[in-house]
Amino acid sequence: MLITLVIIGVIAAITVPNIIQSSQNKEFHSALKKNMSVIRNALDLAQIDYGIMGDNSVVFTPSDSQDKHYETAKRFAKYLNTVKICNGRLDNNCSDIYYKIKYDVKEYANGYAYTNYPKIVLSDGSIYEIQQDDCGSYYDSCVTDEYGNCKKDDNGNVIPTVGYSDVCGYIIVDVNGAKAPNQFGRDIFWLKVYKDKIIINNWTPSGGSKGNDIMTGKI
Repeated sequence: MLITLVIIGVIAAITVPNIIQSSQNKEFHSALKKNMSVIRNALDLAQIDYGIMGDNSVVFTPSDSQDKHYETAKRFAKYLNTVKICNGRLDNNCSDIYYKIKYDVKEYANGYAYTNYPKIVLSDGSIYEIQQDDCGSYYDSCVTDEYGNCKKDDNGNVIPTVGYSDVCGYIIVDVNGAKAPNQFGRDIFWLKVYKDKIIINNWTPSGGSKGNDIMTGKI
């Protein structure tokens, strides 16, 4: 009898966490699809307001302002069920929504991201972190490996390259707010905003392929 109980206990210890995680993942998947719909609807409403249909840059407007990320967040928040907007972890009553995010690839940047862009807190608890970009610019970069780390030549020097991006901005979506697991590819997803579309950033450390698989119904 004792041996049987021990076996049952071992099996339960192995299977129960997997069942819980599977159920949790289904909730995250549904929440991602909901948030994608919310974001697209908000951008559509903004385009109607500005009278320029099909152009997300009415919200994600290129700017040289030092507060360009916060200005974008405020424009965007008008079209969401916003509870509050935070301009970084030092903003009043905002430190609790700035936390480290686990990368989907532990080999990248010691496994965690630490961000400090403006955040929008929604009434359902979702959190959007907003980063404004230029809708088209060249930048100094490096040749990277599959994990996003810069490659080095035989002398140990980083291999440079010039990149180009027509991204207007980024949204990091946390579908369940500050609650765990706070991990890319599970409850957190990184979106790219272009003038004419919004997609999940297909970058390995941010769990991009998982996000796309969720949206296409593969998982």
